[in-house]
Amino acid sequence: MMSRVSLKLLGLLLISSAANADTGMNKDIDLLEGALQASIAGIDKTVHIGAHNLDSLYLPKQGVVYTLSNPYAHLINGALHFNFDFNVGSDAPVISAEDVVGHMEEEQRHYWEMQSRMHQERLEFQMEMKEYERELKDMTFELESAKGKNRDEIEKHLEELQAAVEEGKKAMEQAEREFQKAQKQQNSQMQQRNQQVQLRMQSFVKAFEGEVAYTLCRFGAALKSLPDDQYISFVLKGMGAEVAHTEPRDNLVYVFRKEDVLKCVIGQLNEESLLEGAAKAR
Repeated sequence: MMSRVSLKLLGLLLISSAANADTGMNKDIDLLEGALQASIAGIDKTVHIGAHNLDSLYLPKQGVVYTLSNPYAHLINGALHFNFDFNVGSDAPVISAEDVVGHMEEEQRHYWEMQSRMHQERLEFQMEMKEYERELKDMTFELESAKGKNRDEIEKHLEELQAAVEEGKKAMEQAEREFQKAQKQQNSQMQQRNQQVQLRMQSFVKAFEGEVAYTLCRFGAALKSLPDDQYISFVLKGMGAEVAHTEPRDNLVYVFRKEDVLKCVIGQLNEESLLEGAAKAR
């Protein structure tokens, strides 16, 4: 019978072996992650893709998962999901992310300032109209009992008040028209920005697929600790289809069998065939 000391020693050996296996797996994962980061860094030099964008983990008995956070997320939040439609009370040109964000911030600031002024004007107009209504009511009451010269003065004053009310209404209607025009122009500009970002994202995804296949076919053997019957997966967060304007975008998922990756490494598969054979979820 095995002694308690021997059992304890066996347990320590098993723990040490598992720890070494985990260390080896992590090193392998990091090696491929570094190669992948280098490959995709140059896809779109107007956005920064660094270590903070790429994450990885190992799922026991399943495989390795690399997750890339959307490098255009700051543009999507500003350009794709900024809704200006509210009431108060072909190729895109190459522009940097900083330029896009700067333009959006300037446009938004200009719009909010205009919206704030419009809100203030509406409040002031409402207050003026209430004052006019109160005065008209008082003057109308006085007119019922007025006679002679006094009646003429009251009628004249009533006419002036009514003229002022009409003038105020016309001025407010004009301000509303100008505001609606600016709002329409702002929406049009934001839609153009949206289209530019959409095109850049589509271009990025296509290039990303090619770089992933390239990286796996050259460096996929680095995952020595990963069993051949498991998988290497890539997730593009928030770069899939847009379900609704106010909802987060879907993720793109690519799942490669390691055995297929190894075939590509030794030349039995080319990059196109590897990519075509991957399971995809969009």
